[in-house]
Amino acid sequence: MDNRISLFYGAIRFDLIGLLLCLSFAAIIFWDWYLSYKRTGWKIDFWQFQILIGFFVPVLLMYPVTGSELQSRAVGLAWSDVQQKIDLALGISLFGYASMLAGRILFDRLGPSVSSALVLQIYRPLETETRRNIKSGAVTILLIVLVSITSACVLYIAPEAIHLRVRAYFLENDSFRSLYNLLVAVYPLLIFFYWLKNSERMSLRKQSVLLLLIFGSVFLGARGPLVGVVLQIFVFSAFRKRGQLSFTGAMLLFVVLAIVGIVINALRTDKSITGEVFTFWANIFYGNNFSDLRDFAWVLSSWDGTWFFGKTYLAALMSFIPRALSEFREEWALGVVTAKLAGFTPQEHAGVRPGMFGESYLNFGFLGVFVVASVNGFFLRYADYQIKRRIELNHDVIFAYVSTIPYQISSAFFLTSGFWALYVFIAVQLLASILRRSVRAHAKHTVDIRVAKTRV
Repeated sequence: MDNRISLFYGAIRFDLIGLLLCLSFAAIIFWDWYLSYKRTGWKIDFWQFQILIGFFVPVLLMYPVTGSELQSRAVGLAWSDVQQKIDLALGISLFGYASMLAGRILFDRLGPSVSSALVLQIYRPLETETRRNIKSGAVTILLIVLVSITSACVLYIAPEAIHLRVRAYFLENDSFRSLYNLLVAVYPLLIFFYWLKNSERMSLRKQSVLLLLIFGSVFLGARGPLVGVVLQIFVFSAFRKRGQLSFTGAMLLFVVLAIVGIVINALRTDKSITGEVFTFWANIFYGNNFSDLRDFAWVLSSWDGTWFFGKTYLAALMSFIPRALSEFREEWALGVVTAKLAGFTPQEHAGVRPGMFGESYLNFGFLGVFVVASVNGFFLRYADYQIKRRIELNHDVIFAYVSTIPYQISSAFFLTSGFWALYVFIAVQLLASILRRSVRAHAKHTVDIRVAKTRV
């Protein structure tokens, strides 16, 4: 028997207990933010931002519309099965958030100094090298070279890229998808690292270069990288001001990103911009933008209950190998698994997102959710603590940023479909370190030669 409450002709449809749970967790998050704000004066911090975009919006905010029959515009005939798993997906997600809080509590109970020392024992070299690479400009130079080469290759292979259909082309032609994935990974890094290096003294010329780089990301044909890097710049700009956030600025950013998203989608699908504006809100609530909870229920509705026992994680660890060269990855990469469970082939669909806690549940059940979420809660709290500390003491946004690296690594295990981007990040830092040291050694050698000549 379906006990769901339906409002506004079915546009909103929910189970009352599920809604009360969502409201309770939303109240916990708001109270947590309020206490943090009163204690630190930061209106926005790294913990709250990550919870907002990863849990609050796609789970708590979207729950009332996830049960609507209008979701069938995305899931089709599978809707009757999907709706039966929504509350299970919600329960797992709420448990995951509680587990993240457990990881944060562990960090605080051990003490920020002790916990930070434990993290730095492992990650200090990578944090230090990344900071030096960004400050020296070595990583920016390297990324410019990589972006230039990969862009040239993409345009040569897929001339239609200039019309924003590059994503569809490489989805259909799997043999070259790794090249496109590399470009999608390195281009946002170039934009963000360029901004980081110049954020203290952003002249008009540098602002123009930054805007051109951001505009160039439109031609990737994917909204995710553009939205992600703009949000990152916006949030770290707020961190530079000790977490002070302009509500007007945030609303303006939302409007701009919405317009850009509408234009990109209209151009890559041959739809009119007017038509896209008309369907914008429908796509927000019933499309694929914040559909993690629905997609998790979609996957659960087709899953036979057999645990994966880490197979998708192993496939992710092997993601430096193209799928075309690995039978194991061809079967167990998360995108392949979720696409098949949703009734698609990997060639026509890149897979659906089962939220922050879906993959760990499918592999190891609630135990997997607790381990992955609590570890991420620990590292997220470390990043949040260090960002505040380094901004307050050093006024250095680059130093603050590198404290997020441990969380970037651990959070890759939430959804491993983008795990390859982690390898790209580490490889870029290693190459930039080699470049920086080579330039420094060459400069030192040149100076030594000049000194020797003057002595002669």
